[in-house]
Amino acid sequence: MTCTLVAMAIICSLTGPTLEGVPEGPFTAKVAGGVGGDAVKLTVLEKELLVGLYGVNCDKMTRSVIAQVHGYLKEQCGDIDVQVTPIKVISGLTYVEITLPNGNSLNKFILQKGFAELDTLSAGDDNEYKDLVSAVENSPKKQIASAQQESATETHPAKDPTQALADFKAKEYMKSVALLESEIEKWRALPNEHRQYIQNYYANMLNMGAAEYSRLVSARSQVVGENFQELNQNQSAISSRHTAVQLENLSEASTLASIYDDFDLNWNSEMRDSFQKDFIAETATGQEYSAQISGTLMNEYAYKAMLDSNRVGSQAAAASEIYQNRRKSHQNVINNLIVKQRSMENAAEQMQANHEYRFSEILARIDLLNEALLNDYEPVLSQTKVIRISDKSNKQFPPFKIMSKVWRIDWYLLPKDPRATFTADLYSVKNQKFVARVIPDRPPYQAFIICEDAGEFYLKVHTTGDVEYTFDVVELF
Repeated sequence: MTCTLVAMAIICSLTGPTLEGVPEGPFTAKVAGGVGGDAVKLTVLEKELLVGLYGVNCDKMTRSVIAQVHGYLKEQCGDIDVQVTPIKVISGLTYVEITLPNGNSLNKFILQKGFAELDTLSAGDDNEYKDLVSAVENSPKKQIASAQQESATETHPAKDPTQALADFKAKEYMKSVALLESEIEKWRALPNEHRQYIQNYYANMLNMGAAEYSRLVSARSQVVGENFQELNQNQSAISSRHTAVQLENLSEASTLASIYDDFDLNWNSEMRDSFQKDFIAETATGQEYSAQISGTLMNEYAYKAMLDSNRVGSQAAAASEIYQNRRKSHQNVINNLIVKQRSMENAAEQMQANHEYRFSEILARIDLLNEALLNDYEPVLSQTKVIRISDKSNKQFPPFKIMSKVWRIDWYLLPKDPRATFTADLYSVKNQKFVARVIPDRPPYQAFIICEDAGEFYLKVHTTGDVEYTFDVVELF
């Protein structure tokens, strides 16, 4: 494989949010964060997807308004499943409507709060969204807010949506290249035997061959097995309830037949019919006196039969209502069991899919890194070191200035106390906002993080033990 082909393979394998792979029908996902105010990153099976919010356009909104949208996303969608419904695809970007667990539409909430304008590109022909925005635009609160934003709109003209999408794609591409080239750089610095060990370790994990991982897999398999065992029991319970409904139907038919087989009702009906025949025959032959007696008796027994029919009908209706309530009860249990069954099926399948996806992706990434080393991959991005920070104490370091859109922080630790913990957080000077946790409080003890956007930043370190550390801040162009 040539270096050019390696580069092409690298581009195809880049991690981070992607525009492709969005399911065509409704699906469940987690919101990983906002992009601008009118796009979000979704996590599905450990894969990040970039989607646009249908009907939402934040191009003319100020940064403070967009920050409110991001805050609402974090508050309402943090680490919970939301329902995502794809509406349409424009220029490769899928526009979706997101439904929160409480049943409310995230898209419509953003529009109702005046956080965005109607996106005519995606929802220009949607009368429901047009009416919603029209009602908001005509409210006094919105008119005041619009007046307050005029100056900001003049100084920050709206970007063309196509250009904004192209700019975002370019930056995401650059971040992905930076991530891959940083991995190659770290991979190249490792001894061959170390690289081989890592590859074998993950291969064993995937094949369930490593002893230390076998126990974990065994425990996980046991959980999955318990799920399937409960699933089978659940299915038996559903079948049992269906059988119970059929038995209720048969029992109801038998009960009603018994109720309608009423002695008094049958006797009075038979006597009514008998005297009716006599009345007709005697009237026809001129036997007036006998006909009068038969008619009187016919009416008497007809009245008795009517009373018996009403009584029996009431008893039958009451019995049917009892059986109907029983069937409803069985059906409610069936519905609940079906929901539980689907949940267990999804849990088991999700667990298996996550396991397979996680470790196969790791091995594929390692294969790509080895291919890049084998073919002497030459970096696309150039590096400029901004600052090196070395210390061994709790400290907030002076700010440093970044000029590039994408940059990197490398760190190296030498923990002399195995009980020591270590964290380093990155903050923006402009608004004192937390940007990222640069380093976890656990191994590995040398790694990197890819950052984005120019500006001034500073690092704040906290350690509970004797740890020597070094940070290298590098701009990427």
